[in-house]
Amino acid sequence: MDMETRDRAVSRAEDLMDVYGRWPFKRESALFSPEIDSGEAGDLMVEEVIASVVYVLRKMDKLI
Repeated sequence: MDMETRDRAVSRAEDLMDVYGRWPFKRESALFSPEIDSGEAGDLMVEEVIASVVYVLRKMDKLI
């Protein structure tokens, strides 16, 4: 993978972590998928768990 492709991938990953790494999700972002917002009330816990996991992974990535 060349450096330009790698940089774009890292930038995309950071954008996704910014949207999905906080609870509640940033619904105004262009990266937010409306399918995630169309679930039942029980699905909100799943969203919160996803946000928590992404948040932890983001913090771990900054340590590396």
